[in-house]
This record gives sequence, C-alpha cells and structure tokens, in this order.
Amino acid sequence: ELGGYYLDIHGANGTHAETRVTLDDPFNSTNGPWGLLAMRTIGENEFAFESMMHRGYFLDAHDADGTYAKLRFVKADPFNTPYGPWGLFEAHMRDGKMALQSCLFRGYYLDVHSLNGTHGGVRLVNADPGENMEKWGQFKVRVEGAQ
Repeated sequence: ELGGYYLDIHGANGTHAETRVTLDDPFNSTNGPWGLLAMRTIGENEFAFESMMHRGYFLDAHDADGTYAKLRFVKADPFNTPYGPWGLFEAHMRDGKMALQSCLFRGYYLDVHSLNGTHGGVRLVNADPGENMEKWGQFKVRVEGAQ
C-alpha cells in the first residue's frame, strides 16, 4: 500500500489546473490547503470534488481514448452545465476503501500511476477494480479533524 500521497491541484491558470498526487500531508502544510477537497454530494452515491485551495475549481474527467481518460480541475460549476456530468464521480465503497468511477465515462476508474519520488500522475482507466478492490483502484478518504 502506497500511503501518504494526496490528490493535488497545481498550476491554476485561467479556467484550468493540473492534477497529480503529492507525497506530503495537506493537513499540516504551510503552503495552504493544496491537497484538501470538498466532497459535494449530488445523490446517494455521486460526488463532485472542489479544491479548497482554489475555490470554484472542480475535478474534471475529459478526453477518453478507449483505455484512459484525463483528469484536471476546471473553474466551472459541474451542477449547472450543458456538457454532461463531467465533474461527477460515483463512489464504490468496500472494506473502508473507495474506488471512484467517472459519471461521464462509465467504467473508467481513478488510478494513480508513474510515481516518481514525491509526485505521481492521476488518470482514469477503463477497467474495474473489481469485487476484491485491486490496489490500483483503492483510495481512502481522510476527513478534516480525523486521522
């Protein structure tokens, strides 16, 4: 298990920002709330993720190519859009772990890849982590004030 990596918004410029994972603790950071996300509930099991560092920027699924889809943050309202559910994700919980599936690209799940020291890439993969929650598709939610 590769703990200690957090989803990170960086390079916010205009209406877009990049996403990656960073090996650090955003709860104890002196650089602002770079890795903190607000989970906005849509339905029983659907969420949008807003950056706490760059308010108004939401996690966005885009550019699916059959195997992968890209992730970024977009300064837009995913609840009021003509472009479909680009910023909505469905949570699949099992044994305290979570897998996130894109509501725009059904069957695409969040994946961390290419870890290199303190950073790594984030994408969506057209594969299901399955009943056993394969490690590539496992994530934990850490709540502010809880360890």
